[in-house]
Amino acid sequence: MRPIIVFSDFDGTITQQDTGNIIIDKCIGTEKRIRLDDSILDGRRSFRDANNEMWASVNLETFGEAIALLKENKVSHDVEFGRFHSILTRLNIPLKVVSAGLKPIVTLYMESFGNCEIYANDCSIERTADGSVSWKLKYVDESPFGHDKGAPIRLLKEQFKAAGLSEEERPRILFIGDGVSDLSAARDADFVFAKKGKDLETYCQREGISGVIIWEDFGAICDWLEKWAAAV
Repeated sequence: MRPIIVFSDFDGTITQQDTGNIIIDKCIGTEKRIRLDDSILDGRRSFRDANNEMWASVNLETFGEAIALLKENKVSHDVEFGRFHSILTRLNIPLKVVSAGLKPIVTLYMESFGNCEIYANDCSIERTADGSVSWKLKYVDESPFGHDKGAPIRLLKEQFKAAGLSEEERPRILFIGDGVSDLSAARDADFVFAKKGKDLETYCQREGISGVIIWEDFGAICDWLEKWAAAV
C-alpha cells in the first residue's frame, strides 16, 4: 500500500468550536458577525473584505487575552483527536494543518502534538490613530479566502513529480475539513473526510467531488486509518 500524508482544517475540525467566531463575537456580538457571514455566503461581499472588517473590530490587547477568552469558553480538541494523533505518530504519518484562522492561535492548540506543520494566516495587533486597538490579518496568499488550502497539496504533488514519482507511485493525500474554505483542498486531495451536516459536505455534493467520506468525530477517521494500516 502507498503511504499517506494527512492535511486537516483546524477550526470546527480539530477543535469542536470555531476560535475566530468566539473572539469576534466577544468584540462585535454574534448578531453582527452572523450578518457579515451571511453577506459572504450570498455574494454581497467578498470573504476577505468581510473578514477584514470582523478582525479589525477585535480590540483585545494581546494574543494572551484571546487565549484566555478561548479557555473561558472551553474551546477543546475533538474528543477523538488524541487517539487520531497517536495513530499518526505510530504509523509515522505526517500531519499538516491548513487553516484560514490565525497562526498564533492554531500554534498554541497544537503545541502538545508533535510531527505537525501549520499553514495559517498571521495577524498583528496594531494601534489606530485614535489609540484604539485593531487586529490586522496577514494573509498567506492572494486567493479569495486569503489562504488557498489546496496550494500546499498541489506543491507537494509537484515535488513528488520532480522526484520522479508518478501519480500511481506518490503518497496518497487525505484531507479532513468542514467548511467552505476547505473546498480547494478537497478538490486536490485523494481522500476527503467532510464533517456531517457542514458546508464542505454540501459543497462536495454540489461540485461533484467523488469518494467523500462523511464523519462526525475523529473516531471514524481513526477506524479508517486502522483498517488502512491493517491492509498494508
